[in-house]
Amino acid sequence: MEKSFYTPPGFREKNDSDNQCFGIEVVPGRRCTLNCEACYKTRQKVGSLCGIGQALNIRMENGDIPLEDFNDYVDQAAKEGFQEVAILGGEPTMHRNIEEMVRSTREFDLIPILVTNGQIMNDSLIKALSDSGTVVVTHAVIPGRSDVMNRFAGRPDYAGNLFRAINKLQYTKGIQLVLEMPLTGSLYNHAFDFFTYCRKNNITPFIEISRRNDSGEATTCVTPEQVKELFERFREYDLEHHPELASEVIFPPAYGNPCTMSVTGIHVKNFDNGDYGGVYSCCAQGIRHGDLKEQPLSEIMKSSTLTVFRDQDKYIVGPCKDCDIYDTCKGGCRGQAYLKFGCPRASNPSCHRTSKQKRNDPAVMAPESCEGCPLEDCDQCNLTQIELDAA
Repeated sequence: MEKSFYTPPGFREKNDSDNQCFGIEVVPGRRCTLNCEACYKTRQKVGSLCGIGQALNIRMENGDIPLEDFNDYVDQAAKEGFQEVAILGGEPTMHRNIEEMVRSTREFDLIPILVTNGQIMNDSLIKALSDSGTVVVTHAVIPGRSDVMNRFAGRPDYAGNLFRAINKLQYTKGIQLVLEMPLTGSLYNHAFDFFTYCRKNNITPFIEISRRNDSGEATTCVTPEQVKELFERFREYDLEHHPELASEVIFPPAYGNPCTMSVTGIHVKNFDNGDYGGVYSCCAQGIRHGDLKEQPLSEIMKSSTLTVFRDQDKYIVGPCKDCDIYDTCKGGCRGQAYLKFGCPRASNPSCHRTSKQKRNDPAVMAPESCEGCPLEDCDQCNLTQIELDAA
């Protein structure tokens, strides 16, 4: 089946395989060196038997995925035809075997995508990344505004560390460097300067909406209309200076980059306390399709719960389904729809193409009921049960 939503100029989901990106959180979601204001993991539950302090102590000792399990999972992903491995966390460079993980991913003939905050980019790790075809996704820089960057990350030496890491990565052979900016209120007014900085330095900018956190709460005050205005400004700049890079149409969640990870990808979450094998459709989805510690990936890929995601065209409802650019954007951020409406079939609530009056209305955006859906009896699907805001 032809898929028109692949984006060869981008850095992920670039091929024509049904299975694209195998994402895996190699350290627990809250194990990190920063306290960023846009972190969607900040309210993540870390276990019902202990408090935060105790959980952090446990996490530091045994919350990371063992290297042998990582290699097993990636081996299975390769056999299932996945093309890329996104190595995530928390902060994945805090894993003591991170260099071996990058190397073994290449040995399985998959493209490593290291998603990092750039604070622990030592020479040894950069050497492991070099000449590998690795994609490194790290944080955005704002020229001349280290103060804004440090406040965003909650660390006074953050900007300096990040600038040094980017300088090394930018000139390391065999690495595609991507800088990512979430559109929070504190960063929005600096996004255009960041975008032009990337274009002038031949770096891939990845500028996206700041999705809701794992509790379903908004992480930004930036409206869909503001996102549209900014993306159109990017497009005007590209048409004048880099027409080959200009986005054909404007849509969320990211400028020029549709997200199809929930259609073609798999995300292995790490909740600490040994729970690091659960398989989901993307980092924002809460529907668990299986557990790699108990089942082979080949079996999980046949799970009935995956049907709603893999056959999204059949199951999506609301304004997205009838939108004239649906075949391009595929409904925007499917995780955003799940986090707001409790249902992955709902339309994207972060799109300017849906009116303000409709985008918060579950009667318009979500299915009327769960009847007949493959997720009808799924405990993690909570249709319209999340408290809605007035966005």
